[in-house]
Amino acid sequence: MRQTYPTGALGSMRQAMIERDLAHIEHVLLSCPASARENSALPLSYWQDRLRRIKDGGQLWGVHLRKIDSLQRILNGAMPPG
Repeated sequence: MRQTYPTGALGSMRQAMIERDLAHIEHVLLSCPASARENSALPLSYWQDRLRRIKDGGQLWGVHLRKIDSLQRILNGAMPPG
C-alpha cells in the first residue's frame, strides 16, 4: 500500500511539530554532558523512546531521518555498556 503524505496546512503543521521535537531533543542532548544525561530525571530510554515514536509516526523527510540517526548516535554514546 502506498503511503500518502498530507498536504496543505495539516501537513505543514505536522512537519513543524517534527522539527520542533527534534530541535528540542537536540538542545537537551547537546546542552549537558553525557554524565549529566545519565543522571538526569529523565532516563536515556525516555529520549530513545521519543525518537522512536517520531520515526514510527511517519511523514518524515530525509533531513528528519538524518537528524534522528545523529541524535540516536549521541544517545548510544551516552549509554553505559552492557
